[in-house]
Amino acid sequence: MNRSIGFAMGLIALVACSSPALPFNPPTPTATKPQVIIGAPISGTAFATGAEVVVQSTSTDAGGIARVDLLVDGQVVRSDTIPTGKSQPQFQIAQTWKATTPGVRIVVVRATNEAGATGEAAISLTVNEPPKPTNTPAPTAAPTKPPVAPAPTKATAPGASQRTLTLTEAQVNAVINAAIASGQIEYVSNANVSLQNGQITITASYAPPGLKPISGKIVLTVSASNCALRVTVVQASLGVFTLNDAQKAALGQSIEQALKNQLPQQQTYCVDSVTVANSALTIKYH
Repeated sequence: MNRSIGFAMGLIALVACSSPALPFNPPTPTATKPQVIIGAPISGTAFATGAEVVVQSTSTDAGGIARVDLLVDGQVVRSDTIPTGKSQPQFQIAQTWKATTPGVRIVVVRATNEAGATGEAAISLTVNEPPKPTNTPAPTAAPTKPPVAPAPTKATAPGASQRTLTLTEAQVNAVINAAIASGQIEYVSNANVSLQNGQITITASYAPPGLKPISGKIVLTVSASNCALRVTVVQASLGVFTLNDAQKAALGQSIEQALKNQLPQQQTYCVDSVTVANSALTIKYH
């Protein structure tokens, strides 16, 4: 009996030792893809036709970012590689696109790492039609009397050929968003304006990379001075941050130029007055 048990146990040990080992395949590492964050502008922002839209993004990948592409409606409008020529784990960039076609545009930032894997983020932006000036017809000159020296016609009298440009709150909002996007103040976007009591009040979002968005407030006055349009920034605070005088002046000049661009560009004119009231900006000029 003991011999049978010993024989059986020896046979089991022999079979176990002679059985082939199963092959072991190590798991294939999962390929990573870049992570992309668009810091500005915020999705849904509106711009005027012809505005230079600055898209700010941050791309990260442990394997190194090699290239960042900017696409609009599926078409690559800009492609940037790392300036040093070597990939890096994090890459921040501001890429500019000119908004030429009105409508809703889909903007995508696509990052490619060293292994060729891609990651992307997308936003939608609205491009508005440029505002059209409201022209008042000039009065007809009164006929002169032949025997006497001709009297000055009405066309030469002050204000005789005066014209009026009225911008709605939505149009001013688009103009100011385009001016802010020109880069005078980084990371400010999603501006909304209110036109009341002689002032333009702007509420905007200030969102530097890695920080939660902060609410900001900017107050402007628009006036006529020596036939020219003048914009003055009287208040500018972004959460706990306040713009200094130089930053206020630069922002005011940027918005001033954006408003001037709404006036006729092919003729010389003199701004007579500017009124900000009842959700409208009215400029009278001749």
